[in-house]
Amino acid sequence: MQNKKKLPSLKETVCLFDREHMGSLAIRRLSTGMKNLDDALGGGISPGLYVLGAIPNLGKSTFALQIAQNISAAGTPVLFFSMEMPKSRIAAKALNRQIFINTRNPRYSADLLLRRESASDTALWTQVEIARSRVAEECRNLYIIERDEQICSAQDILQIVERSMEELGPQQSPVVVVDYLQILSGGKAGGYMSDKAIVDANIRALTTLATQKKLPVMVISAFNRTNYQAQVSMEAFKESGAIEYSADVILGMQLHTVGSRKFNINREKAKNPRQIEIVLLKQRYGKSGHTLSFRYYPAHDYFEAAEDESVVDDFFPELPERSLD
Repeated sequence: MQNKKKLPSLKETVCLFDREHMGSLAIRRLSTGMKNLDDALGGGISPGLYVLGAIPNLGKSTFALQIAQNISAAGTPVLFFSMEMPKSRIAAKALNRQIFINTRNPRYSADLLLRRESASDTALWTQVEIARSRVAEECRNLYIIERDEQICSAQDILQIVERSMEELGPQQSPVVVVDYLQILSGGKAGGYMSDKAIVDANIRALTTLATQKKLPVMVISAFNRTNYQAQVSMEAFKESGAIEYSADVILGMQLHTVGSRKFNINREKAKNPRQIEIVLLKQRYGKSGHTLSFRYYPAHDYFEAAEDESVVDDFFPELPERSLD
């Protein structure tokens, strides 16, 4: 007689809620290195799909890279899939940020570090020498995977993550960052696919990665053109496929004055620092609606909280396991 599979009862899970088993149930949270963001997320990021959206050239890649370096510095591996930015530029941005933290000197930039003629600038290279060992140590767990012919779609990313996890070992679960969503193709799928269908397919694959491997996965997304002059909202993601329904957390980045009568996007982008806001548009298992203020120094690749107070909230968000639709 064939054995019948027993239906799982919730009772089995409820009974695990005791002191002996809570270690296996507790959700691990990783600090982003930005206290106001950690507080809004209930202590940091945890397994799930995070989407960070903004208009072009606002600083979303730099923001994600700064978070990735902070997580790496704390000892957690980060697999950063850079679809358009080479490693040399990322390294220059990291050094430039540390030089600015050390000196607050406005004359340095990542571009300056990448110019051949800068080799004769003794003052600059003195600062590079000071910053380099700190940055190298903080980036020891930060792995940059550049775009090549082997990386076309999120399915390719999933395969690379699986291989990387085998290399890292079972005790080193990584954080995955994808920069950015709209560059990914439909992969090897046959036939024509619309842009929306391609994004849908890639979001589904990245959601599978986050859910099945129990990893934090952060995806950077561009906004559609109709939202360049408007405050961030879910509407900005409407043309980007299934983001609104699949993501566990959605963050929208905007300029502080966007939507006001005198708003001028070019004037605001030219400021150093820029007044940037991160709006928590969605948090599947926590509160949404927080607006976090940052100062962004684009010439120095550096974000810092614009206020000293942290987010005060009596609701502690969680990201437990969930099944895929």
